[in-house]
Amino acid sequence: MKTYPTPIRLDQALYTFKNPDGTLWSDLYGKKYIFKKTFPFSEGYARVWFEDDTFAFIDENRKYLKQPLFVKFFNARDFHEGYAAVQLKDKSYTFIDKHGNMFKQRYYRAYDFNEGFAVVQLGNGKYTFVDRDGTMMKNRFADAWNFHEGFASVKMYKEYDKRTQKKPDYDYFMTYVNTDGVYLDYDFKQVCTFNKGLAQVLTFDDKIMYLDRYWALWEKEKGEQLKKIYAEPKLIMQIGNEEKDFPFFKIALSIVKQKITDMKNSDVDKDEIKDLVQTLDEQIKQKFPDFLYQLKKQRKYGQDEDMLIK
Repeated sequence: MKTYPTPIRLDQALYTFKNPDGTLWSDLYGKKYIFKKTFPFSEGYARVWFEDDTFAFIDENRKYLKQPLFVKFFNARDFHEGYAAVQLKDKSYTFIDKHGNMFKQRYYRAYDFNEGFAVVQLGNGKYTFVDRDGTMMKNRFADAWNFHEGFASVKMYKEYDKRTQKKPDYDYFMTYVNTDGVYLDYDFKQVCTFNKGLAQVLTFDDKIMYLDRYWALWEKEKGEQLKKIYAEPKLIMQIGNEEKDFPFFKIALSIVKQKITDMKNSDVDKDEIKDLVQTLDEQIKQKFPDFLYQLKKQRKYGQDEDMLIK
């Protein structure tokens, strides 16, 4: 692993960097490398805080990252997956890459990228996710956290039931969203991040359960093995999506795409993948005969492209 210079505090409550050989930038190169504060390196760049309360990024060779003309950063986060969140003069946030290119979009808050997505907060206070192309998910959440193993924990407000005029028993619930923007229509009291294909969840009756990558719920009695309690065909009917057009069809595609990805990674026989696609096709036709759709399958199953295209 490459060793980078490390931040170090000087006697005057200012900061510089210390090289791996123990020499200080301030001693070697003068006062221009003394800062209000320095931060650890991340992906080849370190944040530095100047006396005028602006920020910049610097590499190990003391070269500053190119910034757009007349643009100053008034706060900044470390680089993650090639991008860093920065705050502009108007207090809005955006992202910058290592070539100095900034996203066109502006956000109220922006956080680090993880697994291709970053959490952003919008001006209305709601949260969503943005990918590295700057495309935002359509979903909006009360709060959101980073993706882990393809799923992110999100907080959603419980909607008032206009039909029954019944007030919800709780104001908000926790659930998960996947990278396709499909969220699970289960109400959990608390959720944990996915770890090795499973996530621990707490229901509103304070029961601990486990959710797998295909959104099936499992439970475990004391001293017993995990036991599946909701199978996938039933689960497909229970998942919701904010998009109104063919929601169950889109959810089924999302689930099978995850299965195919897992099968590809485990070198499963290609005929098994074809059988899986055909089985899902027949299942959806039986459940939703009025939906006009077609599963388009890539001929080359060994490629990295999505094998199911809407």
